[in-house]
Amino acid sequence: MSEINTACNCNYKYDLNINLSETNNAPSFDPVVIKVNFGEVRIGHEKSTKVTISNDGDVLKNYIVKHNPHTLSAYQCFHTLTRSFDLTPHETTKIRITYKPLIVWSQDQNFISILCKSSEEQELHEEIRLEASGNSIGPQLQISTNMVNFNTWPQMQSNKKALEIRNLSAFPVEFKFDVDDAPMPIFEIVPHVGIVDGNRHVIVNITFRATTFGVYSQRFFCMIHNHHPLMVDCFGVYWKTEQQRAGIKHAKNPEIVENIYDRYMRDVQAIVKETPAFSFNDAYLNFGSIDFKNEKESTLVTTFTNHRQQAVIVKWYQDEVFKVTPGQIEIPAEECALFECNFRPSMIDNIYSRNLLCNIYNAEQKSETISTMPLSAILRVLGHSFSEHNSWVPQFQHNPGSVVLPPVLPGDTCFTTLELRSAGYLPTSFKFISPTTSNFLLKPMMGTVRTSTIVVVQLVSFPNEKPKMYSEQWHILLNNDKNHKIPICLKGYAAYPSVEIGQNNTIIIRGVQVGCEEVVSVSIRNTSQFHVHYEFMTCDLPDEVKILTPTGSLTSNSANTIKVSFKSSARVCKQFPVTCLVYAIRELKQIHGSPAEICVTINVEADHSDLCSLPSRYDFGTVECHHIYSSEFCLFNYGHTTIHYELSVYWRHVMEHYEHATVWPVYGTLEPKAHVHCGINFGPHQPGVHYARVCYKLRPDANGLETVENTEKFIYEFEAQIVNPYIQIIEIADHNFGPLFSKRSLWECLNINWLNHALAGARHNDSTMCIDLNLPDAEMNNKYFYVTLMARNVTQFAVQVSLKRKKLCDCELQEVGAFLSIRRRVYQCPHRQMCKLSIMEETISPLSVQSMTLQVNYFCEGETTLSYYLSMNEKRFIIMNFKLNAIGVDQAWLSKYSSTYCILLQPMYLNTKQANYYVYWFYNNTKTPVSYELNELEFNQSNKNYRFEVWKCLNPSGVVKEYESHPLLIHYHPLEKKSIVLHVPLALSDGRRIELHIRARGTRTNIQNKIPKLYLPAAICANVPVHLSMDRLRIQAFPVWSSTTRMIFITNMSDDILGYNWLKTEVAGLCSVEVMDPNRVLRPHQTDVIVVRVKSYGVACSTRVHLPCQLISHTKYLQHQKSLKDYQRRQQEIQDEFIITDKGITYPENEVMILPEAKSFYTTLALELEIKSFVDRDAFYSPEEQFILEPQSIFPASIDTLPHKQKQPSIAFLSKPNNDKSQSSSISFNDDLYVEKNSDEFDPNIDNVEFYRQVIEALLADAIFSNRFRAVLDVQKRAAPIYYSQIRPQKDLPTDIEKHLDDMYNEPQMPVVKDVMHTMLLKSFDEIFGLKTKLHEKVIDYNREVDLPALP
Repeated sequence: MSEINTACNCNYKYDLNINLSETNNAPSFDPVVIKVNFGEVRIGHEKSTKVTISNDGDVLKNYIVKHNPHTLSAYQCFHTLTRSFDLTPHETTKIRITYKPLIVWSQDQNFISILCKSSEEQELHEEIRLEASGNSIGPQLQISTNMVNFNTWPQMQSNKKALEIRNLSAFPVEFKFDVDDAPMPIFEIVPHVGIVDGNRHVIVNITFRATTFGVYSQRFFCMIHNHHPLMVDCFGVYWKTEQQRAGIKHAKNPEIVENIYDRYMRDVQAIVKETPAFSFNDAYLNFGSIDFKNEKESTLVTTFTNHRQQAVIVKWYQDEVFKVTPGQIEIPAEECALFECNFRPSMIDNIYSRNLLCNIYNAEQKSETISTMPLSAILRVLGHSFSEHNSWVPQFQHNPGSVVLPPVLPGDTCFTTLELRSAGYLPTSFKFISPTTSNFLLKPMMGTVRTSTIVVVQLVSFPNEKPKMYSEQWHILLNNDKNHKIPICLKGYAAYPSVEIGQNNTIIIRGVQVGCEEVVSVSIRNTSQFHVHYEFMTCDLPDEVKILTPTGSLTSNSANTIKVSFKSSARVCKQFPVTCLVYAIRELKQIHGSPAEICVTINVEADHSDLCSLPSRYDFGTVECHHIYSSEFCLFNYGHTTIHYELSVYWRHVMEHYEHATVWPVYGTLEPKAHVHCGINFGPHQPGVHYARVCYKLRPDANGLETVENTEKFIYEFEAQIVNPYIQIIEIADHNFGPLFSKRSLWECLNINWLNHALAGARHNDSTMCIDLNLPDAEMNNKYFYVTLMARNVTQFAVQVSLKRKKLCDCELQEVGAFLSIRRRVYQCPHRQMCKLSIMEETISPLSVQSMTLQVNYFCEGETTLSYYLSMNEKRFIIMNFKLNAIGVDQAWLSKYSSTYCILLQPMYLNTKQANYYVYWFYNNTKTPVSYELNELEFNQSNKNYRFEVWKCLNPSGVVKEYESHPLLIHYHPLEKKSIVLHVPLALSDGRRIELHIRARGTRTNIQNKIPKLYLPAAICANVPVHLSMDRLRIQAFPVWSSTTRMIFITNMSDDILGYNWLKTEVAGLCSVEVMDPNRVLRPHQTDVIVVRVKSYGVACSTRVHLPCQLISHTKYLQHQKSLKDYQRRQQEIQDEFIITDKGITYPENEVMILPEAKSFYTTLALELEIKSFVDRDAFYSPEEQFILEPQSIFPASIDTLPHKQKQPSIAFLSKPNNDKSQSSSISFNDDLYVEKNSDEFDPNIDNVEFYRQVIEALLADAIFSNRFRAVLDVQKRAAPIYYSQIRPQKDLPTDIEKHLDDMYNEPQMPVVKDVMHTMLLKSFDEIFGLKTKLHEKVIDYNREVDLPALP
């Protein structure tokens, strides 16, 4: 430690070196920390707790308990009796820790280390650190006043006043005024000893007992253990008359003493800061023992010194036992006087202890109106009248046993209290015996203890010295008997406050990113026994270096952290000094003494680094909207600086915040050569393709949220296809609206396309999307109509679909009785029965199908709108308004198939020589014919403008028969590329007037579908009795006056025998459609072939034709006939039977039930025809197509249009026929595969597209590598040269002429290959599925086996 300049009063600067050898040898492993908080503990008391230590290992372990080596043993307040112990494997023990505070109002903190080593090894491998803390509390008392004044005269009745002593603590506190037991001469205090309960107060009465006219004063100290004394100055004047005191003021002698302890110790202090007004050379006179029989009195002397600049008068108040002479004397300025004190005991075997009072007056009164208050002084005397060998044994104790004073600055003083207590009924005299040289002062040094006495202990340390521990052993002499002398130890410590900052008071800040701010946390440890307050002189630092926590407080043996920041704008390496001032604190709140200065060095270094991520890109694929997805990546810092970053997500192409994803952690700090795991929580709420990037920005510091401008750098990007799980209506499985409606026409009438568009575009929490769905018009009746819709989940995520009715009518709630005592409110609304919409299962798994059933009843005349809410996941709503029109009885009504009267014609090619007729269909679903007439004024006006017949209607007037449909033929031949909209009125026989909106346009582009789309059924429903392989045929364009055939399959899905009859459909002058074999019978689960033939006439047109099929269940018909016969037979049997009883005559009932009559139902095939004229053949057909030079080289069906079967766990779907029906297993269709229920080998995630591709490849391979195909190749190799037939013979030629033509013209080879493959595939289907169809083969027997070598 550096020497201190005693001649200088500046702040001391020193270094306190502590031996850290034990710390340096500490184990390198991290200790296990157990924190023990004792809370608040009252001074003089102790509190204990137990900590469990367990041996979790498999070997015997030795434990050694050690205290903090840096803590002085005198100030060690956490104790444990255990020093070492052993624990066997899996054994536990408990260690008791005791907290006994030594200094009042202090925060104590320390640690106890338990070092562990195994019995086999000598090195330590485990440390348990018990960090103990606690707060010491003491009494808190206050007095109501420090000054009590009395002004009395003989006629005055009362000379008593009261003061209050209040206890602010929660526990009782004992107090005692520093007075003896003898009667008080002037001022009497009652009570002078007592106990104040917690949060209570006591009243102390002071009585002025002067009997002689004059001025009196006395200072009283109320002594409290572990508390500073409470001081009361009493001043009294006894006047002769009341008029005498008028106009006189009293003044108090000035005192320059701040500490209450200094005021109490003023008359015994050896070293004082200010010269006192007076002093005794000996304030304690011990007369010892006087033989009462032989020796009557004893005399001792003391010297009184007047330190004032004016003369004083000393007046003593005499006692009966102790008498001071002279009783009154005037002492000149700065002179002294000798006083004798005589001790004359009044009785034998007694102890006498007095506090003799004297008042010091100013000898000269400067003013007649101002009276100066006299000072008071106390001379403590002690004596007893015991004989030489006669006394009683004292019962005495002192608390605490060893007095420890608070740490003090060198050259300063500190105080504490000592309690002396007598346990017996007799008083005990005491006298402190000090060493030869001592730094401690005690007051009172002697006296008598009856119950208890408080002694103030003061430590006077040496100035300008090193840290020093003061420890002295004093003795207490009891009853002046040398045999009764007990020791007492007084301890104190003087040093300067000190702290250690970082390592050797050095702060290192390295790896700072250029342009950023780095904040480091540095430990600051209190290496002294003081409670200190530290403060850094930050004014010496430059602007780029800041200490964020420049001030703070530390208890002894504790540590804290300070934060130091450094911000640099360029690469730099510097060193900065800073001074830390350390103050000592007393009682947790008072700064004491001058601060110590500690020099701290701050080393800084700045550089530049970048971040990178691995991986740098991620593709979420297709994900569900409004769900949370996540991806992770690692962020690396390969540089040499610490980077504080902020991560954010932006759109890829624009610097706008991407609100659908959050990155974590948003803020972070990455050390050099380190990495951190980051992630993205991706919760999209907007469908579509999302491309986003993650970028990082530099932050100036670790704690701030601000970022440095222009530091954005992209490190990670991701993309995702966001979809909302939704359903699509993919098929109308069945309906019973009759032969006027096919599934296609009903699809358009219900506006399914717009419904699907609304379902796909439904938004979150939006219930404003409304779709109008038009139901077919029908006559009023009580029959229930239904339509079964197949809803498919087109996404890879499950959809939750629920349906709820929306009330639109004014029908009110009515109470109905469900049971005898329960009533409920329901809607008695007839509209609720008109339309019912239900779904089989509300949860639709990915890519699966469920059926929705719409039931309609036309019993309310007129137009009615009924609404349903269709809700899907994430609060997406669609309002479906079902509009139905119930036509009144005997009312004629012309209805439309579409939702509006808008006729949208196909774009017409301008080079067309003979334009097609467009067919717009009406239907009459009533029993009354309807006539119409089209107003052609708009057509004629347009034709007149063009001077050409652009518009023409082939049937502008006509009659629509009952329960039939009727075409309206419109011809449009444009002359220019232009869009035209005409509003043409249509008058009906019932007086209604309909306005048709016709939209058409001409185009220079020939838009033709060379290969017609194959409309396969999108879904198969098991509840439908009959299933068509295709319910919609779009036939490739063919010329007028020709015919074409198509083949479809019809399957009986029920267990009944069905009979069907295909009705012929003919559009006058356009075309006719019929089935080759229209009447057949289908056995249960049988599939039959339907060959449809279409003939065209001499008019080119574009139209849709409905081909209805009437079906009836023969099984139900026979069952009905049988039950009817049984009923009639039974009726004849019982018609003459009757029973006579007491109640009368009863007739038996016919128990035979008549089964319902079989009713016919319909299924309708829709054919879309495109008939072209011969003159436009070259415009619409290529030469290859005209000469039939190429086969059908591709599969004409989209993979996505292949049928999906509905998931219906409770119903068995289509299965492979099994002759043994008793052993047939119920199977269901899942993801387009036949799988058995509870099959463990089925993979629900199989790719449908790949499955169908493999099936098609297998079918083609079976055909190509068969013997049948080899025979075809062999025939073609030996065939005659090829000639092409450019004429089409008539089909009705005689047989011989047709054979002659076949000999002359060979059929082209490619169509032959096409037909052969077609035949083989059909035969394969027939063999596999057991269709039992009759295929008309050609002359060549393709089934014959040939002996050919195997193909490579």
